Amino acid sequence: MPTIPLNRIKDWELIEPPRKGGMALVYQGQKGMLRKAFKLLQPDKVANNPRLSNLFLNEIEVQAQLNHPNIVNLHDAYPYQLNDGNNVTVLEMEWLEGSNLQDYVVENYSQGLSPNFVRRIALQVCSGMIHAHSKGILHLDLKPSNLFLTSENNIKIIDFGIAKIVGDNADIIEGAQNVTVISEVGKTSFKGTPAFSAPEQQYGVNLSFASDIYAFGQTLHFLLTGTTNPAVEVRNQKFKDIIEKCTQLNPNNRYGSFDELRQAIKGPTKRQNSDIPVNSQPKLSTIISDPAPERRVRENNKKEKRTPPKKIYYHREYQSAPSKDIEEEIIDVVKDASKSTFNWFSGFLATGGGVALLILLRMCS
Repeated sequence: MPTIPLNRIKDWELIEPPRKGGMALVYQGQKGMLRKAFKLLQPDKVANNPRLSNLFLNEIEVQAQLNHPNIVNLHDAYPYQLNDGNNVTVLEMEWLEGSNLQDYVVENYSQGLSPNFVRRIALQVCSGMIHAHSKGILHLDLKPSNLFLTSENNIKIIDFGIAKIVGDNADIIEGAQNVTVISEVGKTSFKGTPAFSAPEQQYGVNLSFASDIYAFGQTLHFLLTGTTNPAVEVRNQKFKDIIEKCTQLNPNNRYGSFDELRQAIKGPTKRQNSDIPVNSQPKLSTIISDPAPERRVRENNKKEKRTPPKKIYYHREYQSAPSKDIEEEIIDVVKDASKSTFNWFSGFLATGGGVALLILLRMCS
């Protein structure tokens, strides 16, 4: 596809060169510090066909209502006439820095990504697809090249719903192929990506949410092996089982939803406190300050060997509080002793002891 001589759309300056897809160009638009992507689809059969144009733009408007961190944010879509008189359909989207997973794997990890990394990717894709399916929107072209890995390691689902939106006018689908499938019932044609499309999509049978689940199962196989060759087995047993269920020929035997698929990828969760009987739950104070079991045993043994000290009141022979009679007797003894001491000191002073005491104090000073 030749590069379109274009340097401005509306009041946005377009930066050369654009990113090239199968049937589209994606320009980076700049307006001050703002960035936006402008995707131009050609050949523009849609803009020249009123019926297809209305269908395409109406469905794009539906996609624009999807608001999720794992789905590319579509701002607007409209026909646009170039300076040379040609018409193009323009999609305004958020600008993404990074690479699609197809190129990322082929250029960097030809043997496939690690299961842990694929798990992170898969959970984000499931989250975005749960949101889309909740709105009744099918992607129908879910594949590695339509999953964009941003520079922040976040996943964005791009080209959302194009295969479903354009229907028979599949010339504008990026990477779409016109495929003829021969079966017992005859020949059928479809527009899509054979390596990832569900059998019912290839044979023209009614499509459902399970069709996207099949495509994502094939995508997981590519991410883990680096190839679409089904003969190359996935080594991780958990993902191998998940992929096998995603890609069942009968849609009813696949996962019932992306939410169910997400739970399978997450795996069983640990039992929460609510799953434990109330009587067996430790008290909060025990959880916070409970010492080691051996330490508790030693402390308990020490406590058992301790004997409380005897209670002593006034005299050591009493091991308990004295009776009232004994208390009165003790008080009388103290009073008599105090009285005798006072009488003795008075007599000492009266016999000249006071003068001798003063003389002694002067000599000491």
